[in-house]
Amino acid sequence: WNIDVMAETAGTSPRTLQRRFQKTTGQSPHGWLTGERVELAKDLLETTDLNIQKISAITGLKTPETLRHHFRRLTGVSPTQYRSKFNANRQSVL
Repeated sequence: WNIDVMAETAGTSPRTLQRRFQKTTGQSPHGWLTGERVELAKDLLETTDLNIQKISAITGLKTPETLRHHFRRLTGVSPTQYRSKFNANRQSVL
């Protein structure tokens, strides 16, 4: 992901793309993409037994540390805590 490439593809300048994206979504392109990556990580934590290193690679967050940082910032819990809580909730429903 690169704002310059996205802007060129859209036929606009990087700054104009950022302004329009912010106006339309209420988020920067980077903030939106990070949120989408964390949502994908949540789904993978819920539906797979993949470790954090593999999930960070799949989501594009590159390192487990980066995944943990953004995951905690956006959800308030670590990926491990999220998986444990999700699994506990799933068990109580069964």
